[in-house]
Amino acid sequence: QLPEPVKRARRAPPLKATLKGVVLAPQRRTALIEIEGANEPRWVAEGQQIEGWTLEAVLAGQIVLRHGDASRELVLHPDEEMPEWRRSRRSR
Repeated sequence: QLPEPVKRARRAPPLKATLKGVVLAPQRRTALIEIEGANEPRWVAEGQQIEGWTLEAVLAGQIVLRHGDASRELVLHPDEEMPEWRRSRRSR
C-alpha cells in the first residue's frame, strides 16, 4: 500500500497593510485597513476577511489578523497623519 500523500503547509499570503483607525462599539468592532496599492482604505469587522486574512481581534490601537497558524498584528500610529493643529493641541 502506498503512503498517504504528504500535506503541504499553506503559506500565508503576503499582507502589505496599514491600520488607519478602529471603532470599538458595544455591538461591533471594526478596523479601517489600507492595503498597499488599493484606491482607498476599507472598513473590516471582526470575523471578516481581507486579502485572505481574517480579522481576529480589534483592540484599542491595534488589530490581530490570522491566516491558518500565522498571525499578524497591526498597530495604529495616530500621529502619522494627524493635522498639525491637533498635534499641537494634544501636547499641551
